[in-house]
Amino acid sequence: MPLKVNDWARPGGLFLETCRRPSVAGIDDVPWAGLVRPRVTTATQPIDEISRVAIEWLLDRIAGNDAPPRERVFSPRFIAGESCADIRVLA
Repeated sequence: MPLKVNDWARPGGLFLETCRRPSVAGIDDVPWAGLVRPRVTTATQPIDEISRVAIEWLLDRIAGNDAPPRERVFSPRFIAGESCADIRVLA
């Protein structure tokens, strides 16, 4: 959606509307996130998978595997709550 500068500042514009409805997002889906209202929108990391891979790589290194450093990208999981304004509605 293309925006013009004056779209942000005009009455009822995206910037002003967003300020009236602040958005809050968290990370790692802390246990209390489900206890507050509105429910916090968050992203959670795959801690079990990260831990498993880290332990495997550590054990490989301890066993004498001198392979070069490895890199792995893990995908977070998005958990939609009610704490973020839907920008599609505000436009």
